[in-house]
Amino acid sequence: MNSSKKFIVVYGFTVGCGIITVALLIFLIDPFFHYHMPWFGLQPVVYNEIYQNPGLAEHASYDSIIIGSSMTENFNTEWFDEAYDIHTLKLSYAGASAENLRVAVDYAQNAKES
Repeated sequence: MNSSKKFIVVYGFTVGCGIITVALLIFLIDPFFHYHMPWFGLQPVVYNEIYQNPGLAEHASYDSIIIGSSMTENFNTEWFDEAYDIHTLKLSYAGASAENLRVAVDYAQNAKES
């Protein structure tokens, strides 16, 4: 095998291993909760609701949701859990429009039905 073919094979193998490693890390860590909730007893940290709320709606355990714009970001779900004996998930969006909230509610309903 000449040196250019050897370089292409080694380069392709290295790039392939790198892509597989990054994909495995993304699957294991899953910062947007699209594949699973955090493993090893870690608590989910929501820092970008636009990307994380769909994954939370699909994989989190809850029986009620609190949804709204930035005003609902200040609510503590424990208040509602204690008052109404429910398990609440907060799906708030900063600067949300009515259409954004409708889509989020539809997604949460469809995620719980399936």
